Amino acid sequence: MKKHQFSAGERLAIWTVGGERCWICDEPVSLAEMCVDHVIPESADPSEVAELAGFHHLGAEFEINSFHNWAPSHERCNKKKAARKLRSTVVAIQLDKLATHADRAQKIATKFVANRDIELAISKILGAKEAGILSDLHRDQLRNVIEWVTPHRLPALRDEPLFLAPGLRIVAQDDSFYYLQASGPLSGIRPKAKDLDPSWDCPRCGVTGWNGARCIRCGMLDDGD
Repeated sequence: MKKHQFSAGERLAIWTVGGERCWICDEPVSLAEMCVDHVIPESADPSEVAELAGFHHLGAEFEINSFHNWAPSHERCNKKKAARKLRSTVVAIQLDKLATHADRAQKIATKFVANRDIELAISKILGAKEAGILSDLHRDQLRNVIEWVTPHRLPALRDEPLFLAPGLRIVAQDDSFYYLQASGPLSGIRPKAKDLDPSWDCPRCGVTGWNGARCIRCGMLDDGD
């Protein structure tokens, strides 16, 4: 079977309805770092899929490549998942959750496709994983992403930091600034201006926030010289 190539809209929907957490370890995972896991493996042969579908009492609408079987995960967890028993209670509970939220996930993905600006912005975020930095995350697009994603988040998460990309969480915002939290102890600010002066980017790690003269991502101190 040819492997499914996930669109940016599908990835966003999977991440959002999955509560922005890895279903395997239950820890937060960023959109950029998320690996989509097939709860029942994509490599399973038809007879095994039919057997597992019967065991878990899955409906006729179940397909290997659908929102009924896609869940967010860390890449490291996805690689270790081979040891997980596919007939376990944990798998059964996850498949039931996916079935419950499949229609909502499809609506998010469909709505996403209709918004070209958001599609481009999310693609930049996903590209940051390959680049290893956030310098490709356009400042003028970030605001649109936040405003579009927030209403689609689970209600319990709407006041929580938005973990779009590795190393930076958007904790809050006002008319002038994003308030950012790095993966370490530092937090800082970044203006919302469309044409932001390049000095707001760290020469080491790209797009960042600043706590005084210190980059909150790598800790570099910029003394202005």
